[in-house]
Amino acid sequence: MKKIFSTLILLLLLIPTYKISAETGLQITPAVNNLIVKPGDIVTGSFKIINNNEFETSLEISKGLRNLDDTISLDNFSNTSIDWIKLDIDNITIGSQKEHVFNYTITIPFDTQEGVYRPMFVFKLLTSIEDRGAITSLSQLLPFQFGLFVSFSGKYEGDVQIDRFGVNSSVLVGTDQKIDFNIKNINISPAKPIIRIQIVSPKGDVIYQSVQNENLSFLFKDKPITNTLDASSAFVTEPEFGRYSVEILTKDTLTDKAQTAKVYFWFIPQNIIYIVVSILVLIGFISLFIFRFKKNKRKINKEDKHLFMYK
Repeated sequence: MKKIFSTLILLLLLIPTYKISAETGLQITPAVNNLIVKPGDIVTGSFKIINNNEFETSLEISKGLRNLDDTISLDNFSNTSIDWIKLDIDNITIGSQKEHVFNYTITIPFDTQEGVYRPMFVFKLLTSIEDRGAITSLSQLLPFQFGLFVSFSGKYEGDVQIDRFGVNSSVLVGTDQKIDFNIKNINISPAKPIIRIQIVSPKGDVIYQSVQNENLSFLFKDKPITNTLDASSAFVTEPEFGRYSVEILTKDTLTDKAQTAKVYFWFIPQNIIYIVVSILVLIGFISLFIFRFKKNKRKINKEDKHLFMYK
């Protein structure tokens, strides 16, 4: 009996304990609030946090800033956009499978300069749970951030430009074709661009297309969009010989400003290369044969001339 009891206790001790992550159980909706405001505006709004965990969660609320490199600063600030945002509560505990709606107020000072500001509320999650005798402490940061564009006119005036656009091969023989581009915003006002790149065959058919929809995020003046697209799939089926065009269209969905650019390259299928090489080799052999034939003929004529002189 003692052996059975001891075995049961040993098995219970061997059963693993699982730590529940609050990061996967809490949800903020919406996660980001992008607003166009003017100096002197007062804006109110709300968002909610849903606790999908099987335990209640305590939230400690503070403020922060998202920096240009997308890092978050949680230090104490003064005279910054952090002072603009106010929440109707400081700390709260949300029960299991419950949600809470938070109300905020944003006050834009009259002397604010035009530009983009990104303050945020930061929720520090502090809680402890007991699961099979194990105490697990959770400490996570959950941000609710603002994208505040302060504009004197109250509208976006972004200006998206194609800074660089080209292909890696001006004469393509195989399938390794890459397209490089750099899109930037030259205005202090943010933009939300959509980028379309396509390859058009000599007959006018679109054989490759890539659409990058960036309109869910801002394109700021100091952070261009740079990318390299692999367009090799357009040439796997050996398209026709000729000159192809690569076209790019970028459009700011906030202002409807659009810009296009076009570059060209030649595509030479490999079978044509084989045929041309074969023809060149054949011409080489024929030329060599003719050269040797003429050389031998001159030699024979020279020998015949010497024999005639001796006679």
